[in-house]
Amino acid sequence: MRQRVLDHTTSASKQRRERRRRPTFAELVATLNQQLRGIPHLERIDRMVEAAGIPATSTTVVLGSAFLAFVLALLAAATTGSGTFIFLFFMIGLIGPLLVVSRLGSRRVTAVETQLPDVLATIASSLRVGHGLKQALQTVASEGTPPISVELRRVLAESRLGRPLEEALIAMCERLGSDDLLYIATAVDVQSQVGGSLAGVFETVATTVRERQQHRRRVRAVTSTGRATATVMAIMPFIFLVLMLIVAPNYVTPFLSSHVGHLLMLASVVSISIGAFILNRIVSVKS
Repeated sequence: MRQRVLDHTTSASKQRRERRRRPTFAELVATLNQQLRGIPHLERIDRMVEAAGIPATSTTVVLGSAFLAFVLALLAAATTGSGTFIFLFFMIGLIGPLLVVSRLGSRRVTAVETQLPDVLATIASSLRVGHGLKQALQTVASEGTPPISVELRRVLAESRLGRPLEEALIAMCERLGSDDLLYIATAVDVQSQVGGSLAGVFETVATTVRERQQHRRRVRAVTSTGRATATVMAIMPFIFLVLMLIVAPNYVTPFLSSHVGHLLMLASVVSISIGAFILNRIVSVKS
């Protein structure tokens, strides 16, 4: 009887300790990510994080952006005390990490697209000599270079967990969101439904992707002057401002310290951004 009472007391105290235990940061992030799942903008950030290949979740990126924005706004308030600068630094901290993640994702997808024709040709050659699709992907995943090898290892891992290989391959193409990869997803999906030579499908897609990339490089070479003009016109006003601060600071300081000057600077940044966007849209050609 006494042992039973002691066991009950020990179990009750253990339950109280578990209730008093504070959740870790990872548990809080996982809970918040589960609650916020389904929000359209968060799903878009989640796709950006997946494309960038960074070990984080969309909730972590959003929380980090909010924290950075709060810190930069406090620094602006402590140093300048201007509401315009506080708002400007807050927006920089809020949007900056998202732009970095988007840029990392774009660079990673570009790297995958650069490797894609050779990878498809290797897979087609493996299929020609009698290997299966899984074995051909395993060869590229083990002997290839990142980032395509990392993505193919993920595809093979999902296949080992029970997901159909074609479905895992299509999910990789949709996750990275590349137009060239969507050709692979469409070709594999059609081949799995109607049958046919899978090696021939990969050879055709490899040829199509290689020609598209060559055409894209020619277009970028033709429009390089317009893109350079847009970049120079967007950066030049800020370079002139820095030069004026170095050469004649007394000439620029009243403009930077007045409320009208802050409004004019904000209007200038907005107009420069609109102009750079329009110029980039003019020289952007769908390939």
